[in-house]
Amino acid sequence: WAQTTDAEELLLEVGEHNAHASSLYTRMGFQWTGRRRTLPPPRSHIEEVEMAYRLHGRGGCQRR
Repeated sequence: WAQTTDAEELLLEVGEHNAHASSLYTRMGFQWTGRRRTLPPPRSHIEEVEMAYRLHGRGGCQRR
């Protein structure tokens, strides 16, 4: 998908306390954006943080 669009980055949200997923995304080249949000009820006890992966040209993702 990323190779066929003009997207500059991929964004995802991950649970703040989901260390396994955060670690995986970091190893794949995602970086924290500093944005966060609390989920709406009934999951308002869960906070998510945003991560971004920069795309390089139309060739798709390149690992850093």
